[in-house]
Amino acid sequence: MFEEYKYRVEAHCHTNPVSGCSEIYPADLVKNYKEKGVDAVLITNHFTPDLKDRFTSDDKALDFYFNDYELAKQAGDKLGVAVLWGLEIRFTENTNDYLLYGIDRDDAKQVLGLLGGGLCNFRQQFHSPRSILIQAHPCRSNITPIDLTLVDGIEAFNMHPHHNSRVAFAAKIAQQSGLITTCGTDYHHLTHEASGLMCFKRMPKDNYDFVTLLRSKEYVFDINGFTVIPPQK
Repeated sequence: MFEEYKYRVEAHCHTNPVSGCSEIYPADLVKNYKEKGVDAVLITNHFTPDLKDRFTSDDKALDFYFNDYELAKQAGDKLGVAVLWGLEIRFTENTNDYLLYGIDRDDAKQVLGLLGGGLCNFRQQFHSPRSILIQAHPCRSNITPIDLTLVDGIEAFNMHPHHNSRVAFAAKIAQQSGLITTCGTDYHHLTHEASGLMCFKRMPKDNYDFVTLLRSKEYVFDINGFTVIPPQK
């Protein structure tokens, strides 16, 4: 199976200092994933309302946010690892997290201005046909149930070792909903890099092409060496 779906992609990882909860610096993350034979990583640092409050302008906030991505990309260019990015966003309404893929910096600036609302308002205000919104780790204890019509997909397998993501329930929700199903390591700490990878028949060309690959549902998961075939409704 992995011979056919040979391009290994990390879809959920965090770097320091943008994600203060991560102990991994951008260049080290790329080095660690290169050693695991990973072809591409998507830096999905936390994108939360406090980011806007910490800086005197949105542009300065975004400069800080994207610096980790730029450092990771520089390392990736040297080591032969493709580095893309997305956002792990959180609104003020609750502690739910959502992975937003397929956007550019202008989109990120708009999203920054919408974090003070909620998911429903975000879906009404943010319109980008090239993007996709995935609910991250939907079955943790602190998660508020949502209307699944407001998201495009479910992160069924979140492999963060310090949280109980109840992947059995998350996988069941993903299967029953027919939504796009993803997995990710949710990498913050040493020793669990590349625990949950998405495997494709070809490499994603850029942020938008990654969305195209997700929508195709032509992929499998590598969960610490075990092949998982997601539902393909």
